Parts: sequence; structure tokens; C-alpha cells
Amino acid sequence: MPKLRALALWNGTRGMAAAFIYRVHRDCASIAWRGTWDHEFSPQVIDAWKSVASTLHSMELRIEKQLIQDEIGSHGDAIHYLDLPCRVVEAASLWQIRGENAPHTK
Repeated sequence: MPKLRALALWNGTRGMAAAFIYRVHRDCASIAWRGTWDHEFSPQVIDAWKSVASTLHSMELRIEKQLIQDEIGSHGDAIHYLDLPCRVVEAASLWQIRGENAPHTK
């Protein structure tokens, strides 16, 4: 854990997507919720990540939330809109996944 700089736990499927993200920035650390639904971190979760930020990185913790209102048609859309701090799939594969799940018009 002392070398932890980014952690993303995410899930996405047709209609919904969410991610919990911990990141170490130049001047602070942050936890973020990005999702298609609102979520509040419990005081215990905030305290635990404040401890990680201060103990391991000597930084304060910033808390962020971003509500995603885009339509999630597949896990490819979820990856795209969650803007994860690490690459979970090659760009060409992501393009293909999103294309395969796009609505087709006649």
C-alpha cells in the first residue's frame, strides 16, 4: 500500500455504471464516486481513506462526486464515461465494443 497511487473499483452494464476511485495527485489525495446514481460515502469510509492519505502520503483527502447522465449501452460505454485512471482495455478494443453495442438504424 505505501506505493498505491491509483485504485479503481468499477462496474458497468447496459443502463448503469459506477466507480470508486482513489488517486494520489501532486498536492492531495482524493476519493471519487462516478456513477449513474448518487452515492454518499459513509463517515467510516471517509475516515479510513483520510488515514491512508495522511499516513502513507502525508496528504489531505479531497472527496469528489460525478453523476453520469449519459446513456450507458454496454460495459464499453461504462469504461468510456467513467474516465478511469488506468487503462482497462486497449483503445481499439474499446472502440469495437462500443460500436458493436451502438443502436443500429435502418
